[in-house]
Amino acid sequence: MRLNEIYSTRDKLEIAKEFVAWVTKKLDIVGQPPIKYSNDKDKVRQRHTFGVTTPSGSIWVYVGERNTADMLRTLCHELVHYRQFQTGSATEQMEEEDLLRIEDEANALAGRLMREYGKLHVEIYEGKSGSIQADVAAALPSTYAIPELKNNDAYLQYRFGVAMAGAKGAVRRKKDGVEEFQKETLWGENAIVSSTDPDIGLYIDDALAQLGLKGKRLISTEKSEEGADVGSKSPVKPFQGYPR
Repeated sequence: MRLNEIYSTRDKLEIAKEFVAWVTKKLDIVGQPPIKYSNDKDKVRQRHTFGVTTPSGSIWVYVGERNTADMLRTLCHELVHYRQFQTGSATEQMEEEDLLRIEDEANALAGRLMREYGKLHVEIYEGKSGSIQADVAAALPSTYAIPELKNNDAYLQYRFGVAMAGAKGAVRRKKDGVEEFQKETLWGENAIVSSTDPDIGLYIDDALAQLGLKGKRLISTEKSEEGADVGSKSPVKPFQGYPR
């Protein structure tokens, strides 16, 4: 077993201990359910399941290399079975119909209890340091996830990169009177058409109409003109053949 698996298992067992106490109270389970937590992958392959509850009342749950919330859901499912055996609604010898009934009940109750517990303990989904294991989080420097900055928005990612590049100098730029950073430039993610044809605006309108679209915004002058800072006087003194 790798070192990080040992640490993650310890963390999970601490969380599981609190979770079991909560579920036991919710389900009115009498006594303390005997639970064995395992990292044995071979047993998972043999049993084709991550959890087992026997009619005698022992619970086995696989915890290795699993998301905490996923592990807790299995644990909750098995605790419902434990309660079923305890109350007699489940027995060692059951017909197929009864087996399906107790499975449906365990799935439904486990889902309901997990939603309730998850609202009280969001960390089972995100982790106290994010969505990574505690030992990994401890090895990283300041690392942040940004939920509102989705990787499928390339333009927003680009603008964020530009904003980050200038973030340290924001105070200085404000002091120097530099224009504040804009979330979206005039270009944005919009299609841009630039042409010297004087009728280009009409062509754009026609093309948009064919697509069932409308709306364009002129962001430049209609003609290409020299900037105000471009000199209009020749720096060369007049001479014969070159009058000013």
